[in-house]
Amino acid sequence: MEMGVASDFTILSHQRLLLRAALEEPERALRYFAEWWNNVDIEHTGLTEYRLFPLVYNNIGGMIPDKAAAARIKGVAKHVWASNHRCAAIGRYALDKLSVAKVPTLVLKGSAMMVAGCAKNMRYMDDCDIMVPAERALKSLSALAEVGFRARVDCDVHHFTPYDFKVLHGLSLRRSGEQEDRLDIHWRPLDNVGSDELTREFLDQSVPCTLSGRTTRRPCFEHMLLQSVVHGTGWAAVSRYDWLADAALILRKAGPTFDWDRLADTAKRYGLVAIIHAAMNELMQTFDIALPIRQLRKLSRGRAIDRAEARWRSINPTSVPVVGRYIMALQKFRRENARLADQPLWATLHEIWRYLFAPLPRQLMHSKMAADDDDHVIFVTGWTFKHTDGRWTEGPFAVLAIQRAPGRRGSFLRLEGHPIQAEAHRPQVIDVYIGWRRLARLSWKVPSARLTHVISLPPALSEREVLTVLLHVRNPIAPAAIGLSPDQRQLGLYLTDIRSSLCTRDAAATPLDFRENGGDLAVLWSGWSHPETEGCWTEAADASLRWISPHDLSAHAYLVIRGFAFSRTISINGRQVGTLSQLKVPSQPSKLFLRLSELFLPLDMRPGEREINVHIHIDNPRSPRELGLSSDDRKLGLFVQSVRIEDNPQVDML
Repeated sequence: MEMGVASDFTILSHQRLLLRAALEEPERALRYFAEWWNNVDIEHTGLTEYRLFPLVYNNIGGMIPDKAAAARIKGVAKHVWASNHRCAAIGRYALDKLSVAKVPTLVLKGSAMMVAGCAKNMRYMDDCDIMVPAERALKSLSALAEVGFRARVDCDVHHFTPYDFKVLHGLSLRRSGEQEDRLDIHWRPLDNVGSDELTREFLDQSVPCTLSGRTTRRPCFEHMLLQSVVHGTGWAAVSRYDWLADAALILRKAGPTFDWDRLADTAKRYGLVAIIHAAMNELMQTFDIALPIRQLRKLSRGRAIDRAEARWRSINPTSVPVVGRYIMALQKFRRENARLADQPLWATLHEIWRYLFAPLPRQLMHSKMAADDDDHVIFVTGWTFKHTDGRWTEGPFAVLAIQRAPGRRGSFLRLEGHPIQAEAHRPQVIDVYIGWRRLARLSWKVPSARLTHVISLPPALSEREVLTVLLHVRNPIAPAAIGLSPDQRQLGLYLTDIRSSLCTRDAAATPLDFRENGGDLAVLWSGWSHPETEGCWTEAADASLRWISPHDLSAHAYLVIRGFAFSRTISINGRQVGTLSQLKVPSQPSKLFLRLSELFLPLDMRPGEREINVHIHIDNPRSPRELGLSSDDRKLGLFVQSVRIEDNPQVDML
């Protein structure tokens, strides 16, 4: 039965042949395989074909007349069988640790296919996928870390905020000393459904099972099919069409007990009917599978916005028009709340407005900010998880809120980071909004390691306790689309710092540390390169330091800068300091940090003045390349490791 809509997925004729060879009745499967083998160069097949070969062997392996073909397919099948058992063993070990931690578990994807008895362990597994309740995710990851399972190096789960668990649906883990991720821990079954309700439904409607001798649970067949289709039909750099084999195997195993009403109801509530509708149409075109007409009518084509998403999500992101990017971002936003996912677009506009422009709900704010606290930044939507020192915007819109300490006000918005852009002639452009007012349009023609922008705030915004900021990224790009990495997220700006008031630091009590892991980098106001192991360089001709002292300073207070210079003509707050003999370039770059010196500068603070503003000017910044020290082209001037304040030190006046 045709469902009345063209497929949104591009499945080629030779791909259908291999799928049919894997799952059709043997006599026809042999014909399909022979035609596939005679028209495809097996040496140039990819990962998806590799995934399907074991299913072909399971179906007709002993009947293939071509000995070379039979041997090749059998070899892949044996390798996959052994690999699957290794993944299951890792899953068994993880289940033991999670059981001790009293965390409920649910196996997903390939692991669920294995325990459900689909394809006799011939369904390829990349890794073992285990889902846990969202509220137990941190406990689960901590328990696994105790026995050597680690996530990627730039992802420290111990510093995760609730927002990090909101934007991620799971983490890939590897055991210490290994080079590949073999275990995925999920707290949501689907990346593009942010609602925790779907996780609870998967858990509540799951069935008991056993993985490698350990008791756990798997999703019901209806949820297995939903996950397989939604996960498999999204665009990937390597063409994926093996989700069709998974769908057919699930339906075959479930038989007449498959609950089409449950599938239709779940897909409708989360705005996924258009995706499931197109997938079932493709399934019927590929295999001789009779699907029930009455139940399938409930899987309508969906609303226009759902159909547009189903089409655009399956193609290369670089080919998606601008309106398509906005629609997919909007759909993902709607699925963060189960109440919004099934409503017409017009009915969700108020919630969208509230998220993008309305004041932040009080429950998300810091309830006990002290007067000297730094700005509290709350990531609302449109951001990735926190990397080592920042977050990427994801998609065209990113919203955050800045809560200032009681009594703290500021007339500026300062943000620091670096953009991603596809081509030099197509600059990255980001509009900065507070409410409906656009404050600035930022544009980068050339990517940089560190960029700082200071935007003036109108008086009406300067007095607000909380500022809700929206960044509109004009040209989000997936690193995979431009060959930077396999990352398929739509990124724009890597934000390392944002604030609307000066930070408070007591440099008289503790030196301010400007090394890469130092806690005082917010003092580096403008004109600085990226922090390094031993400190930070000024870059180009001008740089500044700004912060507030928590108490009054003596009129005889001095600023003590620990560092050294490439240039001999440096002025700080209008005073020339570059003629001092200690500011010399070391003869060996490796000994740079051994030649650090201290530079004393009177602050000339007036009574009651607490804001410290240090301006550094370098007349002739030079690069290490110019000096023959390295290939570094940055125009550097002063290297600073730390600064402190001393009261009336015994030094000569400058």
